[in-house]
Amino acid sequence: GLVIVRGGKVLTFKRILLGKCQSEFESKFTLCSDMTNSEEYKALPSDQQEDKMTPLRKRILGIVVFIGELYKKALLNDKIMHTCVKMLVNGEPVVDAEIEAVCR
Repeated sequence: GLVIVRGGKVLTFKRILLGKCQSEFESKFTLCSDMTNSEEYKALPSDQQEDKMTPLRKRILGIVVFIGELYKKALLNDKIMHTCVKMLVNGEPVVDAEIEAVCR
């Protein structure tokens, strides 16, 4: 497989893919949480809140589906998957589509 040496560290394609996936999941999840907790967001009417949140939720859903596929292919271990599920269940906001994607 693909192997890259960067700064004396050997990085495989799998390691790079998992690192990128983790950073995307964490950053989008944090952004979503920060947005829903902001005073500016709370002051918006509910339809405008939904308009702001929809693209971010779609991105998070895509990442969740991708993480699920990596898990099904045994590229993620149980510990990582449990951490992702805990973040989705304990964080805000969770939508039915995200829960459904995790359950697939």
